[in-house]
Amino acid sequence: MAQKKGTSQKKPQRPQPSAPRRGTPSQGSAGRQSGSRTPGKKSANATLERRRREQARRLNEQRRLRRRKKKRALFSVILLLFVVGGGIFLTVRLFFNVETVTVSGNDRYETESILKTASIQQQQNLFEIPKEEIASRLKEKYAYIEEVNIRFHLPTGVEIAITQETPVAAVRDDNGYTILSASGKVLETGIDSPDAFIPKVLGVDVSGMQVLDKIPQYLEDESANPQYQRLAVLERLLECAANEGGITFTAVDLTDVYNVCAYCGDKLKVVFGSENEMEYKMKGFSSLLAGELENFSGTVDLTTPSNISTRPGHITLPESVVNQEEEKPAEDEENVSRSSQGE
Repeated sequence: MAQKKGTSQKKPQRPQPSAPRRGTPSQGSAGRQSGSRTPGKKSANATLERRRREQARRLNEQRRLRRRKKKRALFSVILLLFVVGGGIFLTVRLFFNVETVTVSGNDRYETESILKTASIQQQQNLFEIPKEEIASRLKEKYAYIEEVNIRFHLPTGVEIAITQETPVAAVRDDNGYTILSASGKVLETGIDSPDAFIPKVLGVDVSGMQVLDKIPQYLEDESANPQYQRLAVLERLLECAANEGGITFTAVDLTDVYNVCAYCGDKLKVVFGSENEMEYKMKGFSSLLAGELENFSGTVDLTTPSNISTRPGHITLPESVVNQEEEKPAEDEENVSRSSQGE
């Protein structure tokens, strides 16, 4: 049908969108919300990133500064050490030169001979003196020198301090007496009459030994050397005697270390037995010397310290400890007596 004029046609109505549920955002609002939050997150992340970079930059700058300070401090220390070392070197080279050399502790050898062997030159720098070499050279040449200590008396003095060997035994052999130290070193050979304070010793073999030779502590098979053991017993006996007022012995028989005998002059023979309880034995002997042995001649048995016994009688020294000079007058007297009997 044709429509009438003046009448408008009704447009078809579009379906209205349903109202969004409560609590559920619409698409438009969701878009607006997402659109509004994204720039905030980006700006916050950018701010954090800038802060991290700034913090890292500051840390790196601090590290560089610390490294620079350390390098400067190290350079300053090295420069200071160099300056101080150079000053010390120049001072030592210019001022610490030898002008005087002295020798102490020596009464066996001529001072000039020791100085010549030491070979310390005038104006030689103190700190260039070879101490160990000089000490070794002196000990290898002079038997009575036990230790050498080179001392500096700044700024220009040098002292050669010597410790001498102590002779403890005179052993008879075909050429006379050989003098030994406590360590078994040969100090002298071919002595006709040793000093009175050195006891003559039996039981030690020194055949074929020369000056500076030493009795070894062990044999080739690494077993203990009996000769050295006898000297050890002698050293202990003499030490105990020295501790008791300086008792001296004319001779000591070490042939049997379990039956050690000693002689005081030609009047007393002292039997010590073994070295066990040597201190107590020597104390007992010292007490007897101060009392009843004053005019005694005979044998004193100290084998058992708690039961000391004495036997009066004439004492005869072993032939091997009698001086050669003492033997000759005896022979002359015997010849005179025989000739007088013949007359």
